[in-house]
Amino acid sequence: MEKRVSPEGSQYSQILQMMKRRGASKPVSIELATVTAAVPNLQITLDADGLPLEKADLVVAEHLTRHDRIVSINYEYPKTWTKAEIGDEAKDADSTRNNIGSDAITQFENYSMNYASMTFEDVLKVGDRVVVACLDDDMVYVILDRAVWYA
Repeated sequence: MEKRVSPEGSQYSQILQMMKRRGASKPVSIELATVTAAVPNLQITLDADGLPLEKADLVVAEHLTRHDRIVSINYEYPKTWTKAEIGDEAKDADSTRNNIGSDAITQFENYSMNYASMTFEDVLKVGDRVVVACLDDDMVYVILDRAVWYA
């Protein structure tokens, strides 16, 4: 019986591990690149060898493109705390709530919107650093995500 071990590491590392377990025969390498031309004439330059790649050579992950998503929003004003822990910093929980009249406050104590359409506008821009997977045999490059360095 095969022992199952959960994949470890980033989502990209997990994808590579899954491909190896399933016997994927195509080699995949992960590289860094810089966007040198924005959409609609997307172009990137690979860090390793300075190779410029044009849009015909690229597949871009949807979350890096302008796209619509269906979302549901549920909000309840926090009654027991004044700071919200959001990742690496605390934010004030009341925002503009205290700047509106008392009649309007109760209107926004609880809020729900189901199946709303949201458009994500933040496309790749010149100068963005990206993580790229190269499918060597096919010379297809997949832009997986933006790369960020913390100083």
